[in-house]
Amino acid sequence: MKNLIQFFASRSLLVNLLMLAALAAGLTAVRSMNAETMPKIDMGMVTITTAYPGAGPEDVELSLTDPIEDQLRGVDGIDTMQSTSTEGVSIVSVTLDPDIEDKDAAVRDLREAADRASLEFPDQVPGKPEVIEISTDEFAVIELHLSGPVPEETLRREAKRLADGLSGLEGVGRIDKVGYRERELKVLLDPVEVQRRGIRYDEISAALRGGALRASGGSIESFVTERQVLTVSGYDDTGDLLDVIVRSTDVGNDVRIRDIGDVFLDYEEWTKQARSGGELGIVLMVRKQGNADTLDTAALIRDYCDEVRPDLPPGVRLDVLNDTSRFTKDMLSTLVDNAVMGVVLVFFVLLAFFDIRLSFWVALGLPISVALTFVGMNLMGLDLDLMTLMALLLMLGMLVDDAVVAGESVYRHREAGLDPLRAAIDGTHAVAAPVITSIITTALAFAPVLFLGGIEGKLLRAIPIVVALTLASSLIESQLMLPAHLAHGRKPSKARGWFDWVRARYDTLVAKLVRRRYLTVLGYLLAAGVLGSLAFSRVPFNLFPTTDSDMFMIKVELAEGAAFERTAAKAEELEALIRAETGDDLLSVSTEVGHHDYGVGGGGTHASWALTKVYLQPAGARERTSTQIIESLESVFATVEDVKLLEVVKGGASPTSGQPIEVVVSGPASERLRVTDILVNKLRANPAVTSVETSYEPGKPVLEVRLDPVLMSARGLTESDVTTAIRVAIDGTHIGDIQFGSEKIPFKMAFQDRDRASLDTLQGLVVQNGAGDSIPLSGVLSVSERPGESSIVHVDGEQTVTVFGDIDRAQVTVEAINQELQQFVRDSKLEQQFPQVRLEFGGELEQQQAALGELAIALVLCLGLIFMALVILFGSLTQPVLIMIVIPFGMVCSVIGLMIQGIDLSIIAMVGMLGLAGVLVNDSLVMVSGLNDARGERASLTPAEICAGASLRLRPILITSVTTTAGLFPTIYGSTGSTAFIVPMISTIAWGVLFGTVVTLGLLPALYGIEQDIRLGFGRLVGRGGGSSAD
Repeated sequence: MKNLIQFFASRSLLVNLLMLAALAAGLTAVRSMNAETMPKIDMGMVTITTAYPGAGPEDVELSLTDPIEDQLRGVDGIDTMQSTSTEGVSIVSVTLDPDIEDKDAAVRDLREAADRASLEFPDQVPGKPEVIEISTDEFAVIELHLSGPVPEETLRREAKRLADGLSGLEGVGRIDKVGYRERELKVLLDPVEVQRRGIRYDEISAALRGGALRASGGSIESFVTERQVLTVSGYDDTGDLLDVIVRSTDVGNDVRIRDIGDVFLDYEEWTKQARSGGELGIVLMVRKQGNADTLDTAALIRDYCDEVRPDLPPGVRLDVLNDTSRFTKDMLSTLVDNAVMGVVLVFFVLLAFFDIRLSFWVALGLPISVALTFVGMNLMGLDLDLMTLMALLLMLGMLVDDAVVAGESVYRHREAGLDPLRAAIDGTHAVAAPVITSIITTALAFAPVLFLGGIEGKLLRAIPIVVALTLASSLIESQLMLPAHLAHGRKPSKARGWFDWVRARYDTLVAKLVRRRYLTVLGYLLAAGVLGSLAFSRVPFNLFPTTDSDMFMIKVELAEGAAFERTAAKAEELEALIRAETGDDLLSVSTEVGHHDYGVGGGGTHASWALTKVYLQPAGARERTSTQIIESLESVFATVEDVKLLEVVKGGASPTSGQPIEVVVSGPASERLRVTDILVNKLRANPAVTSVETSYEPGKPVLEVRLDPVLMSARGLTESDVTTAIRVAIDGTHIGDIQFGSEKIPFKMAFQDRDRASLDTLQGLVVQNGAGDSIPLSGVLSVSERPGESSIVHVDGEQTVTVFGDIDRAQVTVEAINQELQQFVRDSKLEQQFPQVRLEFGGELEQQQAALGELAIALVLCLGLIFMALVILFGSLTQPVLIMIVIPFGMVCSVIGLMIQGIDLSIIAMVGMLGLAGVLVNDSLVMVSGLNDARGERASLTPAEICAGASLRLRPILITSVTTTAGLFPTIYGSTGSTAFIVPMISTIAWGVLFGTVVTLGLLPALYGIEQDIRLGFGRLVGRGGGSSAD
């Protein structure tokens, strides 16, 4: 190693060229790397979505969900399977086994299983299941909102034009439109005329298909055998469709569509409706292509919007609602600002200890190391995303630690009278071993994060890689480049007078601590125990940190059966309250009526549901935090009437972790609902529980039709005759798709609105059999009405109800509330009362327990790896323990820091604790290595010699600690809004290092003396006379 140091130290011109090349290569690398919001990861989930227009939840369950689940049971690699059957749609969510070897093969198997299931679907299902593999690319880059007091057709035309234009931009992927209704051709029949003329419904359907195909030159046979797509060439209005012949007679009295009904070009019935300020709107959810740059794509989209905005019709507004690229922009801005500030702060801190030349070159090591890190990241195919940028921000305070230790050693050798080149070589080589070991231990401290499972592990996986790259870059700069820069210049002046004063006070203090070393250790233990107990009792644990988010959402539910118009009116009322309460803090607000899903994959649609999205001004531009705004809104919402549910859901950069309370109840329907009611009542009686809801919602009344096959056969009716007539009478039946003008439009046959069937009219319906006889349906079926469900949820194929609850985290923790509920279940003997019912506690509790378990394993692995590295360095078993004893003290200090700042403990903070273990070892290494150097080949040091050795290491330890915290504190106190979620990790390390320095400087010399006592005492015990080391 010394020869390598000497080679570069004596070639300053070469090093300067390499330095410039590193800076240029870093700049080139960062410009060529993709900027992303989140790392490109698959979420381990696949959704299978199938539409069945007009079908109720039970029909969807039986016709779509059950066949799909039956086919999926034969697919390997499925961990869990959950489905939701709601009106008109089936959504099956599959979570893959995290240990699966070939995920792509599993996804292919899922697609094939869904295709096989589609063979069992009813003919009225318009298409095959849509299988989507959920990844971070599935989240929209930007949301655009078109709205205004204009006709719906104007908004549709402009939305289509905007989407077509955006699709041509580089990097733009799929665009989903919310509130965009497709047009639909409806043949509305008069049941009286149909009955009078003796027309069968399948006869009308065949005539419409056949007429359309004759118009395009096709044939019924080719249509039936090939595909259910209807093409009409040259039809620009509905007139020709009215002339389609249903039945021909020899005398020319043809029955046409116009004789038994009418044809209308209309819109599909509402399923999702976008609104803002009481005005109709359409939301465009714009996604990017997989390899596109988020910042570039978002910029192109914004520029295109600015370009087309002047050409919009009068009254139409185009707003950018949610630009997720702001997270990455904010992080990049924070990185640049804090790097510049860090360099300046480090320079002035060093200037307080050293001359300007050494201070300048050590501080310059920070941008050089960052540049080399960018080169390494680019070579490894990493992107600039929230996780990699978080790792870089985390390392800003540590990048100069190695250079500080090396520079201080060179400075000390120059003070001893060596010439600049010899001092640079010998000083750097003197600390090479502890510097390399400290880099290894820090990298090992973060390495266990690589083995974390679940989505959390995938999100955090880039952090240890970037940490390793920054440490390697710091090693190259401090050991190979810095010596060449310090191999010139004058002999340093006498040490700063203020530092001599500090050293003198420290020498006095450490002498007392070493002399009373056992009492010192006891005092540190008592202080750590008392303060740690206080801190841990006051710092709650949340899986992911709560931050001051710039947006939040409000889930709204009205009573089942509420029409779209009523839900939209209530949403407009809520928007007005939000605008009045938020004032200048509000950026924009919009509502999507018909659903309240805020994740990926969807949660079904209901006319009585809505999702209101509230966008706030950036955190630095408003007076109140989002939490304060939400609290004020919740008090206002308490006065809103006729609303069953109002739940606020925060947005932000952190992934969701489930509800604080999630209990899945499975078993027979009656017992399942009774147990659900018991749990709901228990939770609602708890003042710490702020909201309770269940996945069970009463739905529309169900008309249950029971057919009598014997009577049907006697009257010449088939099951198809009856079911087709019922479907036409109730919601209509899908015939096919028709090319109408420039659009492919769904074709639907139904009764006129005034004749839509109810319980009474359905029984009076008349159907023609194959012989042309009119058969009243009341003679072959019975109809009854019963309550229905708005959605039917399966977990692993079994019907379930899930109880959800949110809590006031100031009163209770997630773990405590779930333990209380589990104790209630045991005390009330629910499982004995309802033996067929099973309860499964999940949500945030499940993820929290899994994450804590993995982090515990990671911590043990981290400490084990560090211990082995130290054993190799010192060739001792006792000294690694001595060095690592500072870790628990530092972790207690970090929690105290979180308590001071009012920050919750989270998985992000605990990953910081893993890194803190490596950082704390660095200063301990410097201290123990210095004491070992002072001891040399002797068996022990006197207390005075221990104090002298500690005094010699005061300056490098003090400088590294101050520069580390100086590099991190700008991030802690300068991060707001979208970058605030990184603060817990940075705070954990900064406060741990700050307070840990007190432990290193005070406790470690005392422990070193105790370690000597034990080693020498053991040596005397085994007969070595105390003259040799027990190591």
